[in-house]
Amino acid sequence: MEWIDGGDLDTLTRARPLPLPLVLLVAEELALGLDYLHRATDDRGLPLGLVHRDVSPSNVLVSRAGEVKLADFGIAKATALADLTGGTRKGKYAYMSPEQLAGEPLTGASDQFALGVTLVELATGVRPFDGETPLATMENVRRGVRPDLAALPEAVAVLALRALAPDPADRFPSAEELRRAIADARRDQPPVALPDLAAWVAAALPSQRQ
Repeated sequence: MEWIDGGDLDTLTRARPLPLPLVLLVAEELALGLDYLHRATDDRGLPLGLVHRDVSPSNVLVSRAGEVKLADFGIAKATALADLTGGTRKGKYAYMSPEQLAGEPLTGASDQFALGVTLVELATGVRPFDGETPLATMENVRRGVRPDLAALPEAVAVLALRALAPDPADRFPSAEELRRAIADARRDQPPVALPDLAAWVAAALPSQRQ
């Protein structure tokens, strides 16, 4: 496995909040990676139907060089192949799409939902569907409770709500379309690039080790 000189966002953001411009930068990089995953084909050019199934801050690795890596493909599914796990739920409940909680067949739209949860959590410090218990959280997702995103800029809230739509058909047509929406929203924020993320990682790492 590749060694990353950095840490995961779940751990690092406990030590140092990630500013919104950097949240959007990370989300854009993740959407780019998910689009690559969802479009992957075999040697014959046939779609593999890959879905990550576990997009969350603990699986997002950022390095001192400003690299953004999506880790833990251990439960990624080749949905075009035989499903040997049936309807078993895998992943973290707080980030699961309604269709994943229901044990239904998954598409890239499910990863989009998880990225939406991750974006909101990184930007606000609160997961959008959190309830008092895991069961309450899952029920909020199942019922399609509309999260309160008033703390976010309008452009960011609009794209997040679309990514978090209960019906997969109401989400973005692809992770690339989501990436473009994030890129548009970034234009309203102070400009940042990967070196700025690298500086944030370098600042966050020492504080988590004290």
